[in-house]
This record gives sequence, structure tokens and C-alpha cells, in this order.
Amino acid sequence: MIRLKISDLGVATNRLETTTWWHARAPSGGFKSIGLIYLSLMLRNTLTIFLLLLFTFSHAQKKTKKKDNIQHRIERIHSSLESYSLLSPFSENEQRFNLIDSTRNVIIEQLLQVLNDPAIIHYDLTAFLTENNLSVSFSSDARIWFFSIDEKTGGSYRTSITLIHYRLPSGKVHAEIFGGASSEAIATSVYGEPMLVDSAQHKYIVSGGVMTCNTCIAQLAMLLTLETDSLRAEMITMYDGRSYNLEAFEYFPDEKEMLCDYLEESEDPDLQIAENDKRYRHRYHSLFKYMDERFVQVETCEYWFKE
Repeated sequence: MIRLKISDLGVATNRLETTTWWHARAPSGGFKSIGLIYLSLMLRNTLTIFLLLLFTFSHAQKKTKKKDNIQHRIERIHSSLESYSLLSPFSENEQRFNLIDSTRNVIIEQLLQVLNDPAIIHYDLTAFLTENNLSVSFSSDARIWFFSIDEKTGGSYRTSITLIHYRLPSGKVHAEIFGGASSEAIATSVYGEPMLVDSAQHKYIVSGGVMTCNTCIAQLAMLLTLETDSLRAEMITMYDGRSYNLEAFEYFPDEKEMLCDYLEESEDPDLQIAENDKRYRHRYHSLFKYMDERFVQVETCEYWFKE
């Protein structure tokens, strides 16, 4: 509402000491008060701000609740691992292997649930590094993680069950039990740090190993690729034999080369005959180099020599 004095309009009046107020007609034809319009705007802005704050608070509450839920599940995993650490395949309990299997299965299920939750990216998974019964390794960019748990078979074949957790370029996260049809060692090995080979193509190299008997070992190297919606794993090279015959199994990051050198005793009876207390050995040499988005064997040779 616009209020004007008659004197302001230049209209004469005989009652000079009397001040008269008039209402100016709004363009719409109705009388509207500026005070009411201002109050209406203030109420509307206040309501908008209130609703915005209410939404923000509600969203933050839900996020905190979800985080608390994940934290609770992580604590349960630590508790299960503590129980698992008390179990031994050499105990006198007749149900020891059933207890080991059931507890391990619970831990695996708990890990899969947590590691497949998209909110897990907000948590520090290195807290699992202190667990004695869980071997953890991860890439420097934290996109690929390995979690290996000892199966506690009690034999000389020291197998583990390994879970792989990865974060795809699309933002999705996924976890699953790691394995492959090409070799049993893929599923039973413990893995080292996945090393970035090609950042543009999201490619990593990782090596793993498992003790298959008291003097036997299986070592393998794999190329991992984070694709749009999945992970692809390809075998580069593998050794399966006596641990003392493996001379070199190493990745050189500067050259992007993978070296595998090992010895093998001859199966030829004539060559197994000692000659001056020496025997013939068979040496294998392989060198793989990363090129064209894959590892290519650039050197290979084998030869006999006398010890």
C-alpha cells in the first residue's frame, strides 16, 4: 500500500494543521499494501530456507546412519576374524574343521557384503592390515584390493581363499571371490600389490603365490584391466615346481618387464647319471614386455648345463 500526503500531491486544504493520508491505487486495480507484499515475500523465503535445511539435515542423517551401519559391519568382521584366529586344524576338537569352515564362510560373506556396498569408498580399508588371519594388498590408487584368508587345512598345501575388490572407472564398486579356470593356483594364491602399468587403459600387473608342498611353490603373474563394467584378468606367466629351482620371478616397473627364470631337472635317465658328482640341469628363461596394451614375450630360451 502506497500512502501519500495531500500536500505532497499539491492539493490545497483549509485544514492546514490536519494531515490526511490517501491510498494510491495499484496498477492491477486493487489496493495492495507494500507491507503485506514484503511480509509475504519474507514468509516465502523463510519457508524455502527451512525446507532446504530440513532436506539437508535429513540427507545427512541418512548418510550418517548408512555409514554407522557399515562401520558396525566392519567391527563384526574384526570380531569374526578374532574368533577365527583361535581355531586350529591341529586342535583336539573333533569339530575343528567344521568350525573353521563355518567361521571362514561367515567372514567371506561379511566381507562380500561390505565390499559390494558403494559407500565403502568412504572408509579406510587399511584397518584390515593388522589382522593376522587376513592378508591384504592394494594398488597405489586404491582401485584394486585383495583380501586373502588362510583356509587352515593343516596340510603342506597352504591354500587361501582370496576376494578381489575393485572400483571401476564408471564409479561402481564390486567384490567377488577371485579365481580362474586356467589354474587352481589363481584361486588358492595370496597376492601382492597390484602395480599400475597403463593409467590410460586402467591396467595393472599383480603376482601371487601358494605353497603346494613343503618344497613346492606355484607363482603366477597376471594382467588386470578395469573395464567399463567389469574386471578382466589375463595370465602372463606362471611357475609350478620346486621352490629352490625358481631363480627369478620379478616385475621391473621402469622397463615394464616381467622376468621368469627357473631350473628343471632332466627326465632323461642318461642325463640323470652323475658325472663327476655333477648332473645336467635344464634352464628356462622368459622375459615379457608390456606393449600394445598387453604383455608380449620378447625373450625365451632353454638350454642344458652341467652343475
